[in-house]
Amino acid sequence: MNQETTGSVPEPIDNAMRGQPNPCVAWGIELGLRKGILHGLQKGLQQGIQKGLQRGARQGAAAVVLRLLSKRIGPLPVGMQRLVHGLDLPRLEALGEALLDFTSHEQVRRWLESDAG
Repeated sequence: MNQETTGSVPEPIDNAMRGQPNPCVAWGIELGLRKGILHGLQKGLQQGIQKGLQRGARQGAAAVVLRLLSKRIGPLPVGMQRLVHGLDLPRLEALGEALLDFTSHEQVRRWLESDAG
């Protein structure tokens, strides 16, 4: 006997009408969720690594610039050291070049305060 002659509904439709999901649909949803979560984790990990590398490069550059300034004109006051640590990488590189011409803390202070520095 087929379903038309008995008046019964196909099992997947009957289950859906009763609120019971089709196992294939449930499996597809679960697979999609797992793939989405995995993709999100991979993307987050990549972004975290990238930010960590950028931060490490900036901190390393700041440390080198401060050592060079210390050798050239003596240790900087703590407030100026904080300003150097707050610079982004392009400004640290520029300061690394400019420090070759500095002969005083005052010149460093002016450079740090300038917009063009």
